[in-house]
Amino acid sequence: MSRTGALVSSAVAALVAVGLWLLSGTISLATQPDGGLAAFVPYTGGALQRAQANTTSWLVGIAVLVAVVGALTVPVSRSRTGGWPVVVLALWFVSVAGAGLATLAMAEVADHLAMSNPGERIGAITVGGYWGVVWGWAVGLAVVLVQPRPLLAAASPSERAARLAGGTTALVGGLGWLVIGALRSWADGSVDLTDPTAVAAHHDASPWISTLLPVPGSWWAPLVTGGTPRVWLGAAVVAAVQGALAYVAARTMHRRFGRVAFTFAVWFSAVAAAVLATAAMYTGATAEELYQGITVVSQLVLVGGQFGVQYGWVGAVLALVVLAAVDDRSPAADGIDSDALTAA
Repeated sequence: MSRTGALVSSAVAALVAVGLWLLSGTISLATQPDGGLAAFVPYTGGALQRAQANTTSWLVGIAVLVAVVGALTVPVSRSRTGGWPVVVLALWFVSVAGAGLATLAMAEVADHLAMSNPGERIGAITVGGYWGVVWGWAVGLAVVLVQPRPLLAAASPSERAARLAGGTTALVGGLGWLVIGALRSWADGSVDLTDPTAVAAHHDASPWISTLLPVPGSWWAPLVTGGTPRVWLGAAVVAAVQGALAYVAARTMHRRFGRVAFTFAVWFSAVAAAVLATAAMYTGATAEELYQGITVVSQLVLVGGQFGVQYGWVGAVLALVVLAAVDDRSPAADGIDSDALTAA
């Protein structure tokens, strides 16, 4: 695809993202009092009801969303990036990133954030990113419809390389969830509640604890069956989902020109896996709580999404290293003259 074609795809992605941003925010704000399933519709600062009352922040959010989604779509939408699965997954992450940064920018403009609290910034990004998790697939499919492409790239990594990349991502994601969950449990459980000084110190450190260790720890106990955090269950879900999506992304990317798309796709797999893992751990909620949705959605966003956004790049980078190290396809598979490479 020419550079012009990539720019057209970028414009389509930005347009679809803005349309869904406005629609989702408007519906969410209008139906919030009703509760029920309406609570699962992502709220965004793009609600039309906010346009007149908060014009500046409303426009800033749209501008940032357009800029981020449009810019990140360009390298993903080139014709040699890969097949449509890796493109859809990559643009799903682009939607998460764009919505998260748009929400953060709106909060900064509206002066809703305490500049000294890192957790509030991360919270703003993950709350916005929830919109991307729900609607990012539509942005990806819109680009694929504008730019039809096959299932597999012309020169995808070997089956062996894709499996190893998926396995590496699964291992890193699952172990990461376990380690961070264990550290969170230790940080929450080591406080002597009879010591006012220790309680005060923990309270002061809690913004950093929740920011750096966004996996449910001992504070999760009242919400799960039997009062025991199911960190192992969450780790298994993270490993399975992240590994499977990373394998799909690796198998459908172009081995030389699809690295940016693959990185975004694996990063999104971490977000999706962590959200699903948090949902799997949320087994102690009553039917009424699940129906109302407010509690579970807030946990999915602030725990699952935050883990994926913060640490998903680790698995992506390591998977790229594995692909580069073990892929055994020859330069001819890329349509490159190996003799020319040797001469060079």
